[in-house]
Amino acid sequence: MDNPGGRVPNFTRSGFLLHIVFASTSGHTEYVVDALIDSLKDIAPGWEIEETMAETTQPHVFGYREYPRS
Repeated sequence: MDNPGGRVPNFTRSGFLLHIVFASTSGHTEYVVDALIDSLKDIAPGWEIEETMAETTQPHVFGYREYPRS
């Protein structure tokens, strides 16, 4: 398959981490996220996939460091 400039990701690559952060008050979103993760595990078996509710997500998930407050 032609992939000019490498713009199309290689979904079979292992060692890839996908962290899904979601917010839900009804539980419907959590159901959809779980279904999405199940589908992704089928098409990208080498990926590590994590899910976290937004209310409990720590700053390091977004790549931020926690700095001491002055």
